[in-house]
Amino acid sequence: MSVAMTSIEWDRRMREFAVENDMGFGAAVAWIASRDTLEIGVELLGCAPLDGAPISDAVLTSLGSYLEHRGYAPPKARGRVDNIDTRKGGHAMAAPGRMRMTKAEVVQLMDEGHSLREIAQRAGVTEPSIVYHLRRWGVAKDASRGGRQKQPTTTQESTVSITRERPVSVSVRLTDYPVRETLQALIDDAHQTAVEHGWHDTSVPLPVHLALIHSEVSEALQADRKGEGADHVAEELADVVIRVMDTAAAHGFDLASTIIAKMQANKARPHRHGGRKY
Repeated sequence: MSVAMTSIEWDRRMREFAVENDMGFGAAVAWIASRDTLEIGVELLGCAPLDGAPISDAVLTSLGSYLEHRGYAPPKARGRVDNIDTRKGGHAMAAPGRMRMTKAEVVQLMDEGHSLREIAQRAGVTEPSIVYHLRRWGVAKDASRGGRQKQPTTTQESTVSITRERPVSVSVRLTDYPVRETLQALIDDAHQTAVEHGWHDTSVPLPVHLALIHSEVSEALQADRKGEGADHVAEELADVVIRVMDTAAAHGFDLASTIIAKMQANKARPHRHGGRKY
């Protein structure tokens, strides 16, 4: 890889690194920023040339700019060190947790009928991390390998019918990995569209983005007050959601995971909590 990478591409690499190493997005950015050189950060994020060629200045500069945009002082560009897990200044920093099992060992446990949760516990990672590794290895995570299916729970499920040759019912829990990935894909697409149309050519502070979200809400209110119809109000509300997604992506917030966690927390709250009238 010799050309500079965009902030969207670095965001995606950071999220993959965070999932693989059981870290939050912000923690992953901070960990990469704490490396001794940008060269090391590029290698850790899997962006170094596969043929062993030197990493281009364009790639190093784009990572430095990305880290700077996220509020971190980027390290120097090059210069190998003996221990890539040493924080600048000589303070040791442990590497993030990694898989303690090989692909063959994971596949064997799947064939023996172990659930992904059990495999994750043995591997010392989270279940989403196991799913991430299976996807990288090209291994199906269903029961066709002879492993047992996880029994679906009766809570937090919705059923969608998908018609192909015959109707099929698919149960998806709110906490399932594909749900988060779908949300994240929408967020990425909203942000990419804004970038392509020039709305991120200059750095915009968070308070300004929040004010712009308010402006979209106001437009929905005005559409309703003017009696412009449900379709127009829905369109304005869609603009609110799109603006929120773009704002979250622009400032490195893990909105997808936070939405899922917040919806779960809301289910546990008492009826009309807080004692408010509305």
